[in-house]
Amino acid sequence: IAIFEDTKKKITDAGLELKNSMQVITISMEEPTLDDTMPDNERVTWAVQAATGLERVRIPYSVLKKMPDVLRESHFQAQCVVRVTANDVFLYDMLPMEAKAVVGGLVVDIGTTTVSALIVDMLSGEILAKASSGNGQIRYGADVINRIIESQKPGGHERLQNAIIKETLNPMISNMCRAAKISSQQIYRAAIAGNTTMEHLMMGINADPLRMEPYIPAFFKTNDSRQFLILTARKGSIRKSSQPVSLISIYVYLKIATFRGRRDFCHMPATRGVYAESGGSGFSVPVFPPVFFRNRPENENPPERNFPGDF
Repeated sequence: IAIFEDTKKKITDAGLELKNSMQVITISMEEPTLDDTMPDNERVTWAVQAATGLERVRIPYSVLKKMPDVLRESHFQAQCVVRVTANDVFLYDMLPMEAKAVVGGLVVDIGTTTVSALIVDMLSGEILAKASSGNGQIRYGADVINRIIESQKPGGHERLQNAIIKETLNPMISNMCRAAKISSQQIYRAAIAGNTTMEHLMMGINADPLRMEPYIPAFFKTNDSRQFLILTARKGSIRKSSQPVSLISIYVYLKIATFRGRRDFCHMPATRGVYAESGGSGFSVPVFPPVFFRNRPENENPPERNFPGDF
């Protein structure tokens, strides 16, 4: 937490505004009648357009599924958790008027030995809860090489993925939500940072190429959270609830490192995911982008820093 708060102070001292693209807006609509049979989603779209001034409104299935009940419960008034950019509005959730809207952001740093996490109120920047735990993968090896070897055995990928998601992250999230007195459904964005091997094993992606020359990862960064969420939800992970599931965007950032300690490295604090706003990415606030050092020739251009923002 001290590192997190220090980073926020440095950002403020540098004259950068702490903000993000997440908002809670209130919409009010005319109730349908026999003379006004507009479908619910179009009625909501028009109301959100009027509230934000933006033409493009995206409503995912998770919001569409709960929309009829919420609208009728609140007599066609509702609170909407949205992400607003210059080009569009994305609805993360829709809540009755009397509900307490909390826009939670989850920050996770997966270490080989220890996993640390925070839940942050994305509207105020307040830290709502914190947690730390041993990495459940440690029983498969104290170092990344042994864990990669374990992952190559039959069922190895699933064992290592379950160890970090089901046995480590989910209990931490549950405990933090309980401490913060919020539901896991109120976590709308997650930024997960870790070394290259830890992220590959968490995602269930083959990490074996990382231990052999030329040590190439499958990815440096990814925000294909929809497919990953589907994968983990089928295993009862990340989100476990009998209530309608609200959408969560998961952003995975690597802290690049290799086993020989000199080829690749970067400094990527987990707080970057909480605050980085770059076209709707991460949890959003301008933060100095991470720099990748790859022993490039002096005349070679640095890699393009195109951080994700699909939600």
